[in-house]
Amino acid sequence: MRQIPRLSETDAGQQWTLQFEEGPDRTAATELLDAMLLLDSEQVADSQRLGIEQLFSQRHTGFSSRRKPIALYAEREFAERTVFSSTVKADKGGRPRLRADGPKSVKAVSPRRGAARVGSEGPTAFVISQMVERHPSRYLNHPGPSSIRKRNASVIAIVTDLIGSGTRISNLLEKFWRVPTIRAWWSLGWIRFAVIGCAATKVGLQLVRNHRSQPVVITQYTVPTIEDFEPAQAKRWEELIQNYGPEEGRGAEAVGFAGVSALVAFTYRIPNNTPAIVHATGGGWRPLYHGPVPQTTKSAFLPLSDEQKLENSVEASGLRLRSAQSAKETKLLLVLAAVRGRVTHHSLTELSERSFLATKEVDDALLLARKLNLLSDTGRLTDNGHAFLQASIKRQVRGKEVPTNEKPYYPWSLREPRVLTSSVRRSSERPR
Repeated sequence: MRQIPRLSETDAGQQWTLQFEEGPDRTAATELLDAMLLLDSEQVADSQRLGIEQLFSQRHTGFSSRRKPIALYAEREFAERTVFSSTVKADKGGRPRLRADGPKSVKAVSPRRGAARVGSEGPTAFVISQMVERHPSRYLNHPGPSSIRKRNASVIAIVTDLIGSGTRISNLLEKFWRVPTIRAWWSLGWIRFAVIGCAATKVGLQLVRNHRSQPVVITQYTVPTIEDFEPAQAKRWEELIQNYGPEEGRGAEAVGFAGVSALVAFTYRIPNNTPAIVHATGGGWRPLYHGPVPQTTKSAFLPLSDEQKLENSVEASGLRLRSAQSAKETKLLLVLAAVRGRVTHHSLTELSERSFLATKEVDDALLLARKLNLLSDTGRLTDNGHAFLQASIKRQVRGKEVPTNEKPYYPWSLREPRVLTSSVRRSSERPR
């Protein structure tokens, strides 16, 4: 299997870790880098396109000619209090009402705070334009209220690359919600909200899903945060943040914007939700990299093939197979080996974390298991299921530990594992 270099083994990673005192601090800094989720621009675009398609397929089943389009908007900062403007007009009964009437279309891209630089909404807007060009009857490109009325759109969907703290997405949802016309459409069930992202932290997902507009949230990757790991490991990283680097950076505190401490990097930027020691500069401190990732470091971001992902899933789960299996059989074994008790419709996320497969792959494996009588209608392993596991698995070693949660969130899809590049283990305790 082709091994992708660890982030700490790249030129940028090595230069960054040299800023830490040799010994335990430098070791902890190396482990911090290698625990980060790395995503290149193509993975982000592919995830956004997949999320848009998933939203359409879930919102519209079958091939009815009455399907309504989805209004797509790139997530960005808005200086205005509301996304749409409104004017007072008399309704049919002659009563004055605020009616959304502008703009004709919403700007997809706008420089931040008057600067010339455009953020991640630029590539996201391009993905939206691609989807609209491919399926003009399904999607609308940043429509104004008049276009929503004319095309009878059924969903307002915000598309982004990252849900970090969830603050910016929630603020944008609120700017839509403040439009009286939008609230009226929502209360009548004429329109719903959705958020489509490439990656998200658990805390960010929770904040967005708790917005009063009740959006559907679709993400493909789960971003780890420092508190997701074992307490001892998390404490070592927190001490690094306290003892090294700037006290703040790019509008965020030392632990990252809104205290999230996200461990994620994109090839085009490092978000300010990461600790300041990773993304910020000041007092002679150098970040991991500025702007786009250097070419000498880009190799760490290369995506894995499907075969490599599956091999990593098997290794992460601790399974040892008696003989070579097809990809479908291997995924089936991973999922059945992860079953604890009875499988319900709430088990997808838990099984996905234990098997290190995407939730879509888990769902497909469960359907196959029921078809082959390996899983009963009540969600329990059958005698055939136990026999299948015993005949196929040589032994099971201790795999990668994954935290559980008494009140788990249920994203529509989880990130697929990249490569096992670190001995750092996730916490066996419930996350705080």
